[in-house]
Amino acid sequence: MTDTASDLPDELVLQYDIGLVPTQLIVEERSYRDRFELTSGEFFRRLRAGLDASTSQPAPQAFTDAYQDAARRPITSSRSSCRARCRARSPTPKPPPAASIRRA
Repeated sequence: MTDTASDLPDELVLQYDIGLVPTQLIVEERSYRDRFELTSGEFFRRLRAGLDASTSQPAPQAFTDAYQDAARRPITSSRSSCRARCRARSPTPKPPPAASIRRA
């Protein structure tokens, strides 16, 4: 799940069944749901044409709806914790040399 400000390509959204929460695109005081009611290309075309245009965060209800929809769908994949894998790849931090420790 992510909001549309992530600009994930449609191919990835479809391939991994990623839920999208639309940001709001506001043109001439009318609000559109990004990617659902207005494409980013159309938004920028209107902006370049001099129309009053801005963006805003997703509406709170959009998150509620998206999470409720996700809860009704079966889980098809899960993420494992990076903790063990990341530790295995990260070098153990070394303490600073004694000469760099200053005593008050």
